[in-house]
Amino acid sequence: MRRALALAIVLLALAACRRTEDRAAERVVEKMIAAQGRESKVEIDRERGSITVNLGGAITPAGWPEDVPVYPNALRAKIESGAGGGQQLSVTTQDPVKPLAEFYRQRLAETGWHVDPPAAGTGSLRARKGQQELAASFSARGKGRGSRAVIELSRGDSNRHGG
Repeated sequence: MRRALALAIVLLALAACRRTEDRAAERVVEKMIAAQGRESKVEIDRERGSITVNLGGAITPAGWPEDVPVYPNALRAKIESGAGGGQQLSVTTQDPVKPLAEFYRQRLAETGWHVDPPAAGTGSLRARKGQQELAASFSARGKGRGSRAVIELSRGDSNRHGG
């Protein structure tokens, strides 16, 4: 009886160690996916021999300002580059260009940005808030593939007077 109990304890300890290792692996994969701008939930199930990855929407990248929202239906939001102290965010969605552009036009105005009137026939937007300047371009990603926004944000020169 004692041997069976000891064996059961050892097997439980091994299973617990494996589950701890699996949880650690799940978190690593989730962080890797988050670095690409997506929410995720990863589950490793050794009994069934399966790995399940559920992808969610886009997450706001670390360091991106709160007053420039990420499109709520975005599949991905990633800071791709920054020049001269600025940042560039790329947002992709399955939605068409028009609702994507309208979302940014409306939400930026609601959060205190001065949004320039749209230039005829362009898929772009310009806005200012204090010393910050924002330029966004919107484009289709191809038939049935949704659209993309590229948002460039710069902190204006301290010698300039913003509007």
